[in-house]
Amino acid sequence: MIPETLDAEWQARVRAAEAESARLAGEGDAVGAALALSEKAQLQAAVRAYDKAVHTLGECAALAQSANAPGPRAEYLHAQGLLLARVAGREGEAAQAFKSSAASARVADDAALEVRGLQRLAELDLNRGDMAGAVARMDLALTRASEAGLDETRVGLLRVRAVYLQTQGRLGAALADLEAAVALSEAAPEPDEHLTLQLRLERRVLGDLVAGGPKGESFDALGAAAEAVGALDIAADVRLQAGAERVRAGAFTEGLALGEQVRRLALETNDVYRYTLACMLIAEAQERLGDFAGVLGVLLGCKITLEQQVGPEAGQAVKAILQSLEKRWPAETLQAALAEHRRRVNAAPAGHA
Repeated sequence: MIPETLDAEWQARVRAAEAESARLAGEGDAVGAALALSEKAQLQAAVRAYDKAVHTLGECAALAQSANAPGPRAEYLHAQGLLLARVAGREGEAAQAFKSSAASARVADDAALEVRGLQRLAELDLNRGDMAGAVARMDLALTRASEAGLDETRVGLLRVRAVYLQTQGRLGAALADLEAAVALSEAAPEPDEHLTLQLRLERRVLGDLVAGGPKGESFDALGAAAEAVGALDIAADVRLQAGAERVRAGAFTEGLALGEQVRRLALETNDVYRYTLACMLIAEAQERLGDFAGVLGVLLGCKITLEQQVGPEAGQAVKAILQSLEKRWPAETLQAALAEHRRRVNAAPAGHA
């Protein structure tokens, strides 16, 4: 629905796009006509008139095809696929649009667009539970990106395929993809330090799963590298992973300290996501240490903070964890923890969280 205040202006712009497209078509410039008409599709998409925008983009693609212009046709079909993917029940049409776009892009020798189409097809495969199909699409996308020398694109594709492979349980193959992604990222003419560090962290975590224990680059080295370039989000993620490793190894106090570091940093930066993960790590370490009142304190604090910063619904997951304690802990343990938690709250200085 178009807001009344925008309706007149919107209609005028649509008519102008149609008129310009008709004028150019009359002069025999089908490519220009398609480009002018694509403005109409953008206006329709902007007001969420997706069905109309899809139809208009189909007209644009037909105009481009009539001019034997596979490049523009591929662009219009790709845009059509993106819109169709937003509409429930039209995933099949979206897949066909991406297939046609990729084929047209290949004719136009536009490997980058072809690869984007293949990746979108992989996402659609994934959404309908066809993991093997998704991996096969990514295989083809990587082959095309490699043939075209799109090394920067290959980094992202390898990272995505690694996730797909992990879902299939092919951890060794996934680790090989991350190794290749790290190597490509580090060898780039202008390396993206943040991305490279993120890949190195993902490689370390997956490497531990494959090896069944700590292996590879140390978390201390990763954390220092992240802090050196100001990648504080990755530095926090490294501390979270290191803390989880410490807890698994029985070094509960060390894991607790790392979790508290991340929680403080997350509160300072209003990072709700990492704040929540830090609270979960702290709670696990406290439970292992037998500080059951501490577990209640950190989880209740997490629930309240999430509800205040995000909304009432944000605390539901933490509430479920708190409720699960009634089943996991003996009744006397829970009662003692509640009593100790209340004592600590009453003894805390005013304003202390």
